[in-house]
Amino acid sequence: MLKPACYRLTIVFSFCLIVFIPPLFSNCCETVNGSSQIFNGDSSISRCPIYVLDNTKDIESQVNKQNTIYEIRDIIDLKGKCISMPEGCSLYFNGGGFLNGAIKGSYTRIVAPYGKVFGDKFSLSGSFLSDVIKVSWWATLGASDNTSEVQRAFNSIAAFINRCFVFDIPVRITDVSYALNYFPGTTFSGVSNSHQNNCAITVFGKNSQGIDISGTEILQFYNFLIQGDINNPPKTLIYASRLVDNKQTNKHCFRNVSFRGEVTKAFVYNYGGEEWTLENCEFNYSGKNSIVALFYATSINDGKLESKFAKSEKRITSITYSTFNQCHFVNSAYGPIVYFEGGVNKINNIFTIASIYFNQCYFNSRVGSSVKFKDVSGAISFINNIDESGAVNTDKRRNPFYEFEGELRIDGLVFINNTYYAKNETPIISATPLVENYFASSNKVVNNGAIWSFNKMKCGTHLGLSKLERFVINDSSEDVEVHNGEGNKSNIIINQ
Repeated sequence: MLKPACYRLTIVFSFCLIVFIPPLFSNCCETVNGSSQIFNGDSSISRCPIYVLDNTKDIESQVNKQNTIYEIRDIIDLKGKCISMPEGCSLYFNGGGFLNGAIKGSYTRIVAPYGKVFGDKFSLSGSFLSDVIKVSWWATLGASDNTSEVQRAFNSIAAFINRCFVFDIPVRITDVSYALNYFPGTTFSGVSNSHQNNCAITVFGKNSQGIDISGTEILQFYNFLIQGDINNPPKTLIYASRLVDNKQTNKHCFRNVSFRGEVTKAFVYNYGGEEWTLENCEFNYSGKNSIVALFYATSINDGKLESKFAKSEKRITSITYSTFNQCHFVNSAYGPIVYFEGGVNKINNIFTIASIYFNQCYFNSRVGSSVKFKDVSGAISFINNIDESGAVNTDKRRNPFYEFEGELRIDGLVFINNTYYAKNETPIISATPLVENYFASSNKVVNNGAIWSFNKMKCGTHLGLSKLERFVINDSSEDVEVHNGEGNKSNIIINQ
């Protein structure tokens, strides 16, 4: 049932953003089950004229009245024409569709069920109204390659007032671009309220980088599954890059999104993007390739991937924020699960400053580290996580749970109420750079052999070290306190 489009308040379903849509041109026409009965907001019945477009006649001459429902029952070839819609109209697709042309909307309501209604060489412009934008309006179900269809769908998002794009059918893509589309609040979702068992998006092709969201801001992804083709794996599933002229890739939210299948670089490749939030997401890699990471955030782009649709910025970025809440990570490959790769621009004295937070996450890295940091300075926190990366430890595994490399000092490193499964004296942490303002408390080690290993530390407190753990500072320390809850200090080695 269509509700009046006047003074609509649209709430985007996400914890990230609420968007107010300003007053629009009133469009009170809608069809119900193909009838001519039209309901307004208070459920009283009014009537708008319904006009069935005749595909044997000139379409432009038929679309000439305001406040009219135009019903499309047949496939209509617009023969290259752009049809401008009068104000207050609706397009009701009832078995038909458009191809080879364009429709320019004027706050035109689109009413379309599941299924393809926009064919080849067709585009939308102007302004349109719809609660959701369905990929099935463009894409062919069961096709071996939906790339061009999905790209046409992405190109049409800008014409919709409510930019909520739904993957309502599975699609297969190589590279599609939403780069440089500055429409904060755009959402991309599946059709369920949690991780979908059926795949919404499969990315394939050895040179493919999946969905490119470079130079965008405040995009929201939720409730769908995206995977790499196991027989023809891509490089990445989602690619983002800071672009020239300071066009950043900022403040994106991923919620209830699953990443699976095979890739050769990373599931998510974030080159210079900032303030990303991931909640209740699943990263599950059981492939055979030696990847960079499942989630790869870099400011120096050691992975060597750049945007195919815009010019990536190559300078070192100064700051990044990332939050992971209730995420599930499993990795069977060589390489870390999450990798934050920073750098130092010695000419301009710019370096990567981070605020990174992991809360209630599960990690299981069968070979590599759970999280790796390189030349990242800033506050890093691990709170209430479970890490079983050491539970299936073998003699081949020597990587620490958390690995810190590079020259930049870590300023603010916190571990509270985490549980670690460790064997064969696997380090929980191995930190080469100076760590300042360190705090750890209420962490639990299951099995045996956990080591907290640092090179240098200044101003640190570690509470509740158990007999299953060793705390080691190899080089130098200043103002460091370690409290052994069992009174045995033989497992504390601090060089002053």
